[in-house]
Amino acid sequence: MSHCIMLIRHAEKPSAGLGGVSETGAADPRSLSVAGWRRAGALTRYFAIAAECTNGPIRRPRHILAAPPSGEHPSTRPTDTVRSLADVLGLTVNQRWSDQTSVHELARAVLGMDGPVLICWRHDQLPALARAIMRDDRIPSAWPADRFDITWALFSSGDVWHFEQVPQCLLSGDVDQAITV
Repeated sequence: MSHCIMLIRHAEKPSAGLGGVSETGAADPRSLSVAGWRRAGALTRYFAIAAECTNGPIRRPRHILAAPPSGEHPSTRPTDTVRSLADVLGLTVNQRWSDQTSVHELARAVLGMDGPVLICWRHDQLPALARAIMRDDRIPSAWPADRFDITWALFSSGDVWHFEQVPQCLLSGDVDQAITV
């Protein structure tokens, strides 16, 4: 069985001391910054349309997972980031697993899904999740706190896994470099 699993960090959060805004512009400390909403919109096109126009590792997802708010992380940013994409694709954002879920449990569930999977999560758990999926250490040990602009693509053919970092290059200021291992 082959797999295509794409990992992204939620879009930009507000700077310290500033609150986020809801999709309608109302103050919401748990949500994205204005730049985050711009990225969420750009990601919709990136995954829904542009993914079909290239031969690269980015695919149109058939499943979208996002970390739901929890006691430790009350933010709605992961879901806010992918909600528009899910709407455009006619999918539901799956929030069954939280940041309290073992990355190994989440990896097992994702590996059982058919078709491309997009996971939008908090940056501090993404390296461990990628390692749990691939069972490999070729993954950077940390996702930098200031990087919102990259997609990790994990894909397999049978038992052979490949890892690729794809700079999104969607917004001004995005970096066209991989995260160092």
